[in-house]
Amino acid sequence: MAVSSAKTFLPSAAKTSGSSGSDLLAACNRSKYFASRAGYYSAAWFPDAKRIVFVAAGSDAQPHSYVQNLDGGAAVPLTGETMHAVLISPDGKLLAGLTSSGNYVLHPVGGAKTRSIRGALPGDDLIQWSSDGRSRYVRGLGDSSLDFFRIDLATGRRQRWKSIEPADTVGMIGFQPAAVRMTPDGRSVAYSYWKTLTDLYLVDNLK
Repeated sequence: MAVSSAKTFLPSAAKTSGSSGSDLLAACNRSKYFASRAGYYSAAWFPDAKRIVFVAAGSDAQPHSYVQNLDGGAAVPLTGETMHAVLISPDGKLLAGLTSSGNYVLHPVGGAKTRSIRGALPGDDLIQWSSDGRSRYVRGLGDSSLDFFRIDLATGRRQRWKSIEPADTVGMIGFQPAAVRMTPDGRSVAYSYWKTLTDLYLVDNLK
């Protein structure tokens, strides 16, 4: 794993208001729906640290997103459509995700209409919400560098924001999918990538 940071390191286990990765796992296990499903994909904290959103396989074997209150009760499906919720807005009112058809969408928590994320392109990874909630950082396609773009959610304007290359690219074969994390202020990025190294031998006096 590598880190690119101006000052701080982004931990791999999300922490919100004192909550830890173990707390997240415990919350997931308290969900009757979660416990009954083998097809679990991901989970994340809401900013208030009182709820989680998790993605699990539905009866159709497709990913669906659910909200679980830590106080208990049944997990509530966000929408009848297949959707993999990836990011939660800073105010906890919107979820950004990907539908089974490959469309990037914003879905209001608690109802209302899902809308498309203008400016997102096929193959983008949704990385982080900006701290003011007005923009989204995405990672574009490519395995030689991490190319980040900032998308204005109101206008759909897409701007190249930053490109990061590992310090040592010898033997590099690509970045690990879904293993890029960024702080909301955009000042720190953590990522993982694969390398394959081999040894070359010279043999003399073969007969």
